[in-house]
Amino acid sequence: MGNVSHYTDIQRAQAAAQYAISGNQSRVSEVTGIPRPTIGYWVAKDASFQALVSDCQQQQSTAIKAGLAHMVERALTNMHDRLENGDEVWINAGKELGMVKERKAISFKDLAIGAAIGVDKLVIIRKTEQGGSDEGEDKIQRKLDRLLQLASVAELDSKPVVVDNSVDK
Repeated sequence: MGNVSHYTDIQRAQAAAQYAISGNQSRVSEVTGIPRPTIGYWVAKDASFQALVSDCQQQQSTAIKAGLAHMVERALTNMHDRLENGDEVWINAGKELGMVKERKAISFKDLAIGAAIGVDKLVIIRKTEQGGSDEGEDKIQRKLDRLLQLASVAELDSKPVVVDNSVDK
């Protein structure tokens, strides 16, 4: 038979969770009261403890991914609202009405930057899924880069800019 542990399954699980979070054996020892050499042994040689740590890390990763997915979903919902309805701004509507909240259209530059970032992310996702490059997406990216250049120039000149929005074939 192997060594009999002086620690309960709950204590070992708590130590594994702490180690999964911090990766610091001394910190785990401080928090759990389990001696540092014991933690070190478990980390280096105890397969069941290593499995507990791995499970905790997997659960952490899943929770983080879910949280990030939720944040992205909320951000995209808010971005869609702003694209459709504009940004909320407070304006002075006079003495009788005071400050009033209205919607103001998003600037061309902000729209161009948002579109460029979105296309960049789509290109990365598609390249990752396909394992390669797609010429059509590269052409779209070049058009968006040009659009961003025009947006910068347009802001400096404050003159209307005509943009060729046809995509090369």
